[in-house]
Parts: sequence; C-alpha cells; structure tokens
Amino acid sequence: MYFQNEIAPLVKKLTAKEQPVFVCRREEDPAEKRSALIREIGYDRVHITFPETKGPTEIGIRLVRDLCGTLTLGDTTEDDPENLLLVGDINLDGSDIRVSATISLKDFTGTANVVLREKDEVS
Repeated sequence: MYFQNEIAPLVKKLTAKEQPVFVCRREEDPAEKRSALIREIGYDRVHITFPETKGPTEIGIRLVRDLCGTLTLGDTTEDDPENLLLVGDINLDGSDIRVSATISLKDFTGTANVVLREKDEVS
C-alpha cells in the first residue's frame, strides 16, 4: 500500500513515456482478435498489456466511449480504420490514471500514453 501522496513505481514507469502495448493476446487468428476486441468494447472494458514491464502488466480499463474510436463487427472492408483509439480509466496501485492507446488493427499492437488524473477529474 502506498501513502496518499506516494506514486507506485509501476505508475511512475507507465507515466514516464509513451509505452508499447498490445490487446487480445490469447487469440491467434486476426478475425478472432477483432471479435474479441469488439466484445470487450461492448462491455465498456478493454484489457491492455504493457510488455516492457515486469510480468508483463495487463490492466483492464473502463472505456470513455466519447473519446474512443469505433469498430464494427463483420468482415473487414477498405473503409475500416487502420488504427483504433482506446481511452479509458483505472485506479492502479492507488493512483487514478487515464490510458490513451492507439492500436493497429493489423497486428493489435500499438502505443499508449498514461497520465495521472487529478481528483476533480475522476468520476
């Protein structure tokens, strides 16, 4: 447990710089990965893995729908986006954070920016 003004080492690491991430690590086939991601989005939660942390670290963020991109179920088309923006919040080790991840829909990897949220920003 960390004291009120103390920030956990993991939170410090994640907020220090842009981080590589991936989603849907359990599925092998790209179509299965896409379906799994759409299913998670439907529940307003997405699991994002940070491979450059000990573990690696996987967290489930609660999506902020108004800030996220859209993805539809079905076959991929030329009109589909190449990347998907996922934005969500979580309390990690006593710190409220916001994760903004841009995910490639080709290989389900990408980058994320993690920022600390102020008390008045937390809903």
